[in-house]
Amino acid sequence: MKLLLKFLAPAIFIFSFIITLVALLYFFTGSVEAGTQVVLYASYILFFATIGGLLLGFVLGVIINPQGVVSSLISLGVLAVIFLIAYFISGNEVTAVYKKFDITPFQSQLFGGILIMTY
Repeated sequence: MKLLLKFLAPAIFIFSFIITLVALLYFFTGSVEAGTQVVLYASYILFFATIGGLLLGFVLGVIINPQGVVSSLISLGVLAVIFLIAYFISGNEVTAVYKKFDITPFQSQLFGGILIMTY
């Protein structure tokens, strides 16, 4: 845990500094484009760091507690069944607004399934 905090604390500080720098850049220059690029790249870094941490945590969890994988797989299976039920009961209609954004009946049903599963 201490090793994790050694890496996590500087990372939080660096990203807090970047966000502060972007806010100051916008405040003093009024340039939205420069700040947007910095925030966009920072969000890419955060996204891939999150995925990497997720995979690393899963692998470490499997190594430390192999019996815990069974409960994780059961939970994942329950979520998959709930999604399938939500997907099959959702509608696949395409309204005029959907046609404007080129949304297909499959995509409409997929979005509906995600929304019903979330509720």
